[in-house]
Amino acid sequence: MAQGLLAGSRVSIPVKSLLVSTTRADVRSIAGAHAKPGGAGYEVVSASAADASAGTGARTVVVAELTTAGAIRYRTVTMNGTTAVASGVSDVEDIPGAWVGTAGSGLVNAGAITIRGVSAGTTYAQILAAENSLSPCKFQVPANTVFVPDLVELESVNDDVIELWLMADMNPETGALNAGVYQAIASMICGRGAPGVWTPIGNEVVVPAGATLKLQAKSTTGTCSIAGAIHGAIVPV
Repeated sequence: MAQGLLAGSRVSIPVKSLLVSTTRADVRSIAGAHAKPGGAGYEVVSASAADASAGTGARTVVVAELTTAGAIRYRTVTMNGTTAVASGVSDVEDIPGAWVGTAGSGLVNAGAITIRGVSAGTTYAQILAAENSLSPCKFQVPANTVFVPDLVELESVNDDVIELWLMADMNPETGALNAGVYQAIASMICGRGAPGVWTPIGNEVVVPAGATLKLQAKSTTGTCSIAGAIHGAIVPV
């Protein structure tokens, strides 16, 4: 998410290429810079030999593919440890999600699993060790500031209606921190739309320093990929 923010500035917390289903769940993102295949194939590889078809770690990984035709497609890749496994396709525009499909006795992926361009190319996504899916999309309010969110900008690749919940580990009534215990501090419905569709956050929310924000989302029509940002202000206190 956003890092190195200047106190007193308006900020945008990016929400990019995330898989949203019809079940309310944490929005999950790609760790680090988000590169895309851009109409090519990819390969999947682990940092651990235990992530293999008969291993104790991840045995298969499900990759959500956004094709160049604009469709969401799911591919199950059988892991082969530290040896990369090619996707076998060449029409992938973006990778909006990935998760461990099946695992051995360890129940989680033993090593970091990287989805990258063919022949050890650019990293598109990574499942961190023992995470089983892409990391949650989170943002922590810097010290000596408060964050005041006011707008959500969202594009749904499949033109779906998305329900969003802005969550924070704080008491929404008193503003007191409650580390690790998340409650909804705002909710909204983002209608079908192209890039640049803005949805106001209806109630004024002040999120204190040290609080961590995350998003939960649900598609009302089907599985889709979304992109956009949460906009607000970092205010010194």
